[in-house]
Amino acid sequence: MSFKQNTAVEFCAGSGRRNLRIWLGSASLAVLASTVSLAPAHAQEGDDGAPEETRRLGTVTVNARKVEENLQDVPVAVTAFDGAELEAQGAVEFSDVAAFTPGFATVPGTANPSSFALSIRGQVQNDVLATLEPSIGTYVDGLYWARAYGLNQDLLDIQNVQVLKGPQGTLFGRNTTGGAVLLNTNDPVLSGGISGMLQGRVGNLSERTGTAVVNIPIVEDKFAVRGALQVSQRDGYVEDVLTGQDYQNRDNTQGRIKARWKPSNDLDITVSGEWYDSDTRQGVFVTDYAYPFPPTPGPRLLSTFIPTPFVTVDNYLDLTGPSEGKSKVALNAAPFIDISTETYTGEAVWSTDIGEVTFITGYRKVENQNQLDLDGSPWPVHATTLTQELDQFSAEVQLAREAFDGRLSYVVGATYFEEGGTDSSTTIALTPLNPLDTTFFGDIDNQSLGLFVQGTYELTDKLNLNAGLRFAQDEKGITTSGVRVVRATGAVNLCLVDVATPPDCVAPKSTDEFEEVPYMIGLDYSPNDDWLIYGKFSHGYRAGGQQLRAVSTETQAPFDPEIVDEVEVGFKADLMQSRVRLNVAAYINEVQDLQRSTIFTDGRGINYTLLENAAEASNQGIEAELVALLSDNFTFQASAALNNPEYDKFVDGQGNDRSNENFTYVPEEMFTLAGIYETPTRFGHLTARLDYSWQGETPYDGFNNPALPQVTDVAIGEAAGILGARATLSVTDQFDLTVWGKNLTDEDAYVNTLLIGGLGYASVIPREPLTYGITATYRFGQQ
Repeated sequence: MSFKQNTAVEFCAGSGRRNLRIWLGSASLAVLASTVSLAPAHAQEGDDGAPEETRRLGTVTVNARKVEENLQDVPVAVTAFDGAELEAQGAVEFSDVAAFTPGFATVPGTANPSSFALSIRGQVQNDVLATLEPSIGTYVDGLYWARAYGLNQDLLDIQNVQVLKGPQGTLFGRNTTGGAVLLNTNDPVLSGGISGMLQGRVGNLSERTGTAVVNIPIVEDKFAVRGALQVSQRDGYVEDVLTGQDYQNRDNTQGRIKARWKPSNDLDITVSGEWYDSDTRQGVFVTDYAYPFPPTPGPRLLSTFIPTPFVTVDNYLDLTGPSEGKSKVALNAAPFIDISTETYTGEAVWSTDIGEVTFITGYRKVENQNQLDLDGSPWPVHATTLTQELDQFSAEVQLAREAFDGRLSYVVGATYFEEGGTDSSTTIALTPLNPLDTTFFGDIDNQSLGLFVQGTYELTDKLNLNAGLRFAQDEKGITTSGVRVVRATGAVNLCLVDVATPPDCVAPKSTDEFEEVPYMIGLDYSPNDDWLIYGKFSHGYRAGGQQLRAVSTETQAPFDPEIVDEVEVGFKADLMQSRVRLNVAAYINEVQDLQRSTIFTDGRGINYTLLENAAEASNQGIEAELVALLSDNFTFQASAALNNPEYDKFVDGQGNDRSNENFTYVPEEMFTLAGIYETPTRFGHLTARLDYSWQGETPYDGFNNPALPQVTDVAIGEAAGILGARATLSVTDQFDLTVWGKNLTDEDAYVNTLLIGGLGYASVIPREPLTYGITATYRFGQQ
């Protein structure tokens, strides 16, 4: 087995075993979209004895097990897309990857829409505070990105994206209980002369995007540099009816420089720097439901102040419907997000007599500031400003080698990670009735250490044993300040935590340590070269931590790690002479000490966020992907995922039984369909694609109260299907022209909800409307 990263499908033990037969019986109906390259091969002989050329599915290379492997040989559930396929799908942003990855959902954060809540297999972090950990690990060029701020940046010069599903704690460490996303950018090419690409994209909403990529071999076969730059601008699609200002615009600049040095055949070194800047009027919320104080059922409070075109016949406020291509809103404070990141990464791969040694290190800095009118109304009901300044450093060394005449292959290594910085927020509520503002500030100092080993042993020519183990240790420190001040004078009104004193109200530093041993064990069986059947058990964890927005000594208590045990079984098959590929995985998982972030209101009227280990949960599901070459010209792709998450126990810190609540950010059903048609024409090679991605109802808030059906309804996002199409004419090998459209049916179901019971409102984030345009691409040099 050659060393190649791979992902495995897991099947978790849990209370859902009783439904196992149902889920497995549904496997033949669930299909999963797989991004694969098509390669010609000599499959058979014609009547004259000469070989006939036919299309076959090509090899997809992944590195889910820290070594490069064929996707179909890896006992891990992975969806992989190469750069060409992402371009063919029209994937522009990170969230576009999730649209065609079964079981993977992205939701823009309510506290900071520049970041995403990532959800796989029921595992999700529903907040983006700097003290909270995600459940899906994100790795870019091997470097772990601890925070999701800026994750919505454009995809630029991408080699491939791999989505690994299920706990990945042995190789990828903490905070991968749901899975891991590996995003790899193109490395410099060492030979072949200067090459690159120029691309321009224009579209409705005055979109204009320019991209340039250049690769320069400076010393043939030894040293090369590669640069990529993209500038993307677009008007917003939400209009303020009071000011005429547009929101949800795009104004992003992103650049990357990579250098690669290969002084010998045994040593390969790559270093890179990446910079991203976004200054936009994003972060808009639209009022969807409001009622009188205290919260009781009734007409929407704000509707009496809104012009009649925006009030429905039943006197309910309705600003969410699109009009002339834009949603409508009326705000008292203009939202904005200003974010910049800089990331530096280095990787060295050294082939030695004892194996292949890889060293990865990097530094990442994130600066973010945003203002949000949370209630989405023209009155000063609820607004917040947030500022994050965070940096991280990490290093990893690993050795991949074989032993016992190749029967044993394994990877052993160590990781170190540290993170520091500040996260602060100021909340304004019910101005001018309330003259006080509330500010939370946290200064964090985190370190993490990991030691791991994972390997595969060939029991027979067809049966392999897979096992891995990791020791993980986290030490977290935080200094917090919670203060209520008089808005007009800035004078301190109250220190929120009783052990703090004015004027800064800083609480004593808290330091906590957490340890866990994630592990994995499984078997895979290959009855022939075209089939792989596997099963495994994984034990993973999400790190514990501390409270950033404590309002008392009691609420300062740290939260424990979240533990996930998962059993997974699956198969991968190339059928009909590699013209059909079907991969299916079924799983059951159980979660202990599930972390849930909840907004509470204390007796002083202060809204605060508390992370609790209040729940136990279980989830069972199935994922599948299918790709079929139906003819020499037509390719069909499909995918599906079913999830059935439920709380087995959920009692919050105030003693409320919330086990009947909805499982936030986890759609129970997802599927995609895509058809690709290719044919030569007199003007060039034509490729046409039509695709459809559907996501079932998604709870954006756990609220579930039959006494308030209107609030329950807005807490659950509607099911939505997104239709897209593109057609590319390759006039020459160097020049392409593409026309494209997204959300062709102008689906307007919102993409997240913010529900604040203490203030009696629910606001929503609107969906991007119909967009369309044309893209021209010119490639030069040897690609």
